[in-house]
Order: sequence, then C-alpha cells, then structure tokens
Amino acid sequence: MKRAAVWYPALGVLLAALCLWAVWRFSQPASAPQAHMPRLGSVVSGQVKAVSIRPASSETIRLERTGDGWRLIGKSPVPARTEAVERLLNDLASMRVIRVVAHTRSHDAELGLDRGVHVSLLGRGDRRLLELTIGKQGSDLISTYVRVDSSPKVIAVGKSLVWQVKRTASAWAAPSADGKVSPASNAAQAEKPASR
Repeated sequence: MKRAAVWYPALGVLLAALCLWAVWRFSQPASAPQAHMPRLGSVVSGQVKAVSIRPASSETIRLERTGDGWRLIGKSPVPARTEAVERLLNDLASMRVIRVVAHTRSHDAELGLDRGVHVSLLGRGDRRLLELTIGKQGSDLISTYVRVDSSPKVIAVGKSLVWQVKRTASAWAAPSADGKVSPASNAAQAEKPASR
C-alpha cells in the first residue's frame, strides 16, 4: 500500500506533463512546407539557359535561350514562343508550396506522377538548376501536384502548370511571318524519353 501511495502521484504528474506537452505541441503553427522544399524559389529565370520538357509518352522538347528570345531545338531549330517560355519560367520561379500531399511514392498513380511530365531547368553548360515532375492538377483547379528533384515527397503548389508543360512541340514553336507554325516533326527533339 505504501508503494502505491508513491507511484500514483508520480504517475499523475507524468500524465499531466504529457498532456501539457501535447497541448503545447498541437497549438504551435504547422511548420512551413517551404522548409521541406527549399529549392523552389531559388531559381531566377534569367539564370535559365535551357528548358527540357519530357512527357511520359512522347519525345523530349528542348527550349534554349537565344539572347532576348528562345528557340525550339530539333532537327532544324525554330524560334519558340518567348512569352510562353517566360510565363512557364515565371510560374516555376514564383511557385509557393500549399501543402505536402504525400511523403512517399505510394500515391504517384492517383496524383498523376507515375505518368507525369519531367521538367529540367538548365543553366550554363546544362548544369541542372531545378528538376520537377509535374503530375495532375489539384481538385481546386488552381494547384498542381509536383515532386521536386528526386525527393519522395509530393507537394501541392499554388500554380496551374499542367496546361503549360503538356504543350506539343508545335505549340511551343513561334508562328512564322506568314502566321504558320513550324511542323512538330521538324521541331521535336530527336531524343527518346529516358527511363525513370
């Protein structure tokens, strides 16, 4: 009986301390998702010299900076829609993380990352500045599911990127002076999609 008189108060103090810690822990604001993905805002569009876009089911599209504009690299390079490339770069540079959606690759199929579009932003000498895999658009229609580099985490970012990266090669090509767009077969990069 004497031992129980010592243990019960000690157990009560321990439970009270545990309850206080739990209340304190869950009253703290959630850690910013950006802390998990620090590289998102680190790319300045002026540093980007080339963009490689590799859809899961088609050939790689490569866009390269040429002074003030962009060109679509293929069998014979053609001018690219500079405003479309700059819009993509600005959207990628200004992405903000809304939330971490998954911590592992187990949800890739439902988030569209198993057949996502791989985007690489390249600097001088093809140095990789940022690599993303872009999945489905979020159910709110203004976010996109993204994996940064080779991280297993999937994040939702506050930009609608799917329509931009799913453009065909001919959609990236600038119209000529007569208003015609160069054929996609001429503009598409003759590179096979790499296995993931």
